[in-house]
Amino acid sequence: MGVHRAKLRRVIIAARFSPIRQARPTDAEIRAVQHAWAQAGISDAA
Repeated sequence: MGVHRAKLRRVIIAARFSPIRQARPTDAEIRAVQHAWAQAGISDAA
């Protein structure tokens, strides 16, 4: 598993155990996730 995929995995796991909140993610949070996807070679297309 590459370093970037490991980081993405940690982010996803942490998000699963974070308190649930209804607030919209911040722009910084969105950019961080998009950056992690790009580093892992994952498309952001649904």
